[in-house]
Amino acid sequence: MTSFGYKTARRALAARLCALAWGPFIATAACSVYDNSMVGGIAAPLGGSDAAGGSGATSGSVASAGGGAAAAGTESIGGVSGTGGDSPDGGKAGDQADKAGGAGVAGSAGKAGSGGSGGSGGSAGSGGSAGSAAGSGSVTHDSDPIDDMEDGDAQIEVTGGRDGFWYVGSDGTVGATTVPMGSFTMLALATGDHGTSKYSAHLKATGFTGWGSVMGFNMIEQLGTVKPYDASAYCGVQFWGKAAVATTVRVRLPDGDTHQAGGVCNGSASPPANTACYDHFGAYAQLTTAWQAFPVKFSDLAQLGTGYHPADGKLKANKLFAIEWALPGGGPTTYEIWIDDAEFLKCN
Repeated sequence: MTSFGYKTARRALAARLCALAWGPFIATAACSVYDNSMVGGIAAPLGGSDAAGGSGATSGSVASAGGGAAAAGTESIGGVSGTGGDSPDGGKAGDQADKAGGAGVAGSAGKAGSGGSGGSGGSAGSGGSAGSAAGSGSVTHDSDPIDDMEDGDAQIEVTGGRDGFWYVGSDGTVGATTVPMGSFTMLALATGDHGTSKYSAHLKATGFTGWGSVMGFNMIEQLGTVKPYDASAYCGVQFWGKAAVATTVRVRLPDGDTHQAGGVCNGSASPPANTACYDHFGAYAQLTTAWQAFPVKFSDLAQLGTGYHPADGKLKANKLFAIEWALPGGGPTTYEIWIDDAEFLKCN
């Protein structure tokens, strides 16, 4: 664990560099270098239809910059329940298998669930939307932590060459609000809310009429710029999440093809068709009011069809810039989510 003095000094330096590099934009970027992902590629909840090409997404629609959105029933992530639905020690991936009776993993896009062999006493997983399959009752994942949030600051754990910061972004709707707003801060959890966890990332968004809002973190930040991280040794990511009310969140992984810093896609305001940045590979997660673990395999991620599409149609895990959780725009609708214990999943 990095010393408090070192991290404090590093955050102060990062803030100064950020101010120099981004000027007034830091109020939205939380003084961490943001990838401008608010320019498109965000999906509304499953069942939405395409909006007119190039227009902002309305409630129940998908912002489209050319090409169609993924059909309902694809890319759905099912949660893995720990004991009681909220214990990081009773069912957290990377520590031990879910206890008997926990829910299975919802498969993605109609594939078989990734739960492995059936555990005794395990009930069928209550998966994602149509097109998903229930996993078996016993799930084990080997993982490496990215950020457990327990230091309470906005920097991810400085380990494995990763040293990025959390940020919040939005579509900029006038009068709309996010919490946090400005510098990103972790939210202190009530005792026992999520096992022994003391903090989690938290986003509350109200009044966004465009594509919505997003929170996430960069993998590497150096001298006011973001750098890609080689995550090819892993097969996916996992996080724990819950929402104030049942909420569909799109988990997005900006990579070398879709992040403007990758130098492949076009990050201009009006790029030619099928060249735009920000159509990140992602999947939908159905957050409920109970804490659940959500394993996300790289191989199950897909784009929405709103921007540049690589010929191989695959995420470039060796050039991973960030991980994001995007909330849809819904006008007066208020969305509120909590994210904890972000991890990389090892290949078994």
